Amino acid sequence: MSCERSRVVVSAIWSRQFADWGDRVTESDLRDAADLAATWGQDLILDELISCGLPLGYMDELLEVAERHQRQWATSALRAYRNLRIAEESLKSGDEGPALNVLTEVFSPSNHRRDRMRRARRQTVATRRVLQRGLSPSATRNGEPLFIAVVRCGLVELTRELLLAGVDPHTPSKSGRLALDLCESLPIAECLLHHGANPVRPNQHGFSALAIKAFEGPADVFELLLHRCPEAEVRNLDRLPPVTGIHDPKISGGDLIHTWGQFDRRGVQRLLSLGARWPMH
Repeated sequence: MSCERSRVVVSAIWSRQFADWGDRVTESDLRDAADLAATWGQDLILDELISCGLPLGYMDELLEVAERHQRQWATSALRAYRNLRIAEESLKSGDEGPALNVLTEVFSPSNHRRDRMRRARRQTVATRRVLQRGLSPSATRNGEPLFIAVVRCGLVELTRELLLAGVDPHTPSKSGRLALDLCESLPIAECLLHHGANPVRPNQHGFSALAIKAFEGPADVFELLLHRCPEAEVRNLDRLPPVTGIHDPKISGGDLIHTWGQFDRRGVQRLLSLGARWPMH
């Protein structure tokens, strides 16, 4: 493909018109456009090319191009996809270990906003590909389920796909908390509820997602869970999470309140006003 056609392909991806090309795009087109993207350091273009069918077999030579031009973001993306290729190859022989190692790497936390945005895209691509190639939707690594990692990262589409594949919405994390306890996203909470998650079901520590979100928030997730709970279930709620060292006469009559995490008095007051009882232990 000519350099000009490579530029046209890259431009079409940026303008989100690439899907209109249909059968006119060949593997050679994808490969040459990826070479240009690696040269320019356009990691988002590389993500799109992978999604459009660029074979992972090209990753080594593309990685060499990105490293030669000192393109940090493109190098990071290509290393992740090279590792994904290794994981896919291991799944052919029934070995889930490398695939889980790759997913652990792409799901590792990042404090860099730009990196988090890119990581979310690669989390989705990597998870879909290894699931399509035989990784169990209920897979765990060191006791932590893949499903919990997906929920923590707020990946709505993947959460839905795993639930449709048969994952239990009440799957506990390694620490014993349920997905609803851990979700920080309203769309994730809505997805979990749609697939049968129960807001007042206690986790392994005896606390429900409704009670936890009353304390920790986010407020919109708490309001959603509260809206989905029958009043009778709220009135029967008799176990609230234990915030250490808070004296609050408006809630506890002056007694010392013990609880973990953040403390949102408004959420707790809402539960108590609806009849939830305070005995904590």
